[in-house]
This record gives sequence, C-alpha cells and structure tokens, in this order.
Amino acid sequence: MRAHKPTDSGQPAATASTSDRGWPWWAAILLTVSISAVGTVVDMRINHSIGEICQTSFGIGCVAAVCVARRSHMFGPMFQPPLILVGVVLPVVLLWLPAHDSLPARVLAAGTPVIDNFPLAAGTTAVTVAIGIARTLRRKPAEPRNSEIAEESSPTSRWAA
Repeated sequence: MRAHKPTDSGQPAATASTSDRGWPWWAAILLTVSISAVGTVVDMRINHSIGEICQTSFGIGCVAAVCVARRSHMFGPMFQPPLILVGVVLPVVLLWLPAHDSLPARVLAAGTPVIDNFPLAAGTTAVTVAIGIARTLRRKPAEPRNSEIAEESSPTSRWAA
C-alpha cells in the first residue's frame, strides 16, 4: 500500500485509489460466476433441472457484483447477466446431463431451460443497469486539492487569466 502525503490538516490527501473504493470489474464478475455456478450445481443436484435455487443465486450474484464493483468498473457487471446465463449455467447443465445422449440432444436439452430463463436475464439486466446508473449519478464530486485552493486564493492567479 502506498503512503499518502498528509495535507495541512494532517489528513491523507485524496487520490484516485482512495476515492474509488470497491472491487475491480473482473473480481465482481468472478463473484457472479461462482455464485451462479454453485446455485446451478445445487439446483441440478436437488431438482435435476434449473429452478428457483439457480434463478435466485443468479439474481443475487448479478446484483451483488454491480453493488461491490468500483464505480469506474461497473460496465461489465451491469451488462453481464445474459452472458453469465449462457456462459455459466449452460455449461453446468451440459456437464450434468447423461453422457449417453448425442451432443445435439444434450445441447437442445440444456438450451431449453436457458431459453426459458431469458426473461430472468432480461429483468436482472434491467435491475443491474438501474443500480449502476444510480451509483454513477450518486458519485460525489471530487474535492479540490490543497494546491488548487492555494492557487485560486493567491493574488497572481486572479490576474493570470
């Protein structure tokens, strides 16, 4: 961790790393992938299909990712739900289906529940985009640094322009 130079008041100066707290985009997406994969495996083990457990873990994972991501890194987590549904849930279901079926039969059997859950992905995307926009609009303006305040209050800065 870098040491911050204290200001005149003794507080560390604000930097880009301290003003934009949260997880990087890849960690937030990894959170969604892991929560969705665990929920899908549990649902396939209990119900032998995609049901409420998978849907709930998918929604919670997507919303959690957009809530923990840095404000400057929210694009990926905001638009990830359809990609997570296809990239995580579909492979888990494909791996869970019996291997004795042909590949086209397995893909169709796995694709049907994913297609049936497309409204869930669309709704989750709408929720994550709304949360992301709200977090972006709620961003606090950056406080001026002490050097900028000193320049503005100096007599020469008034006449320099």
